[in-house]
Amino acid sequence: MSQYLEALRQAMVIYPMIVVLFTVPYIAWSYHKYGSVLSLRVLIVYSFILYLLCVYCLVILPLPTPEKAATLHGHKAQLIPFSFIADIAKQAQIQPGQPASWLSIFTGSAFWTTVFNLFMTMPFGVYLRYYFCYNWR
Repeated sequence: MSQYLEALRQAMVIYPMIVVLFTVPYIAWSYHKYGSVLSLRVLIVYSFILYLLCVYCLVILPLPTPEKAATLHGHKAQLIPFSFIADIAKQAQIQPGQPASWLSIFTGSAFWTTVFNLFMTMPFGVYLRYYFCYNWR
């Protein structure tokens, strides 16, 4: 848990620097395109930048040390759809006759990784819908 909080802290440290670099060009572009600068649009753009930065820091950072990177041979891509269900079931050790054992699903790291990955990608869909003006259908 502390590694996730550290990644988010890094995102919060980097965020003001990106905002400073992004503000003047964005305001100039927005004023040129729309004739004014809408505060709601600016808030949405900056929240999108913060979201992307947090996702980047959670997924990519912290980078491994050079010694550990030398020992890594890469992970193979997981190309089987819904294999996370088998991972959750294997880690939970469910016993079909005992419903109390089914609660162990919620204590495994495979379940929480899946849930947090889902939560991490949901805002991206909302932002894409906003920017491309699609209906909910």
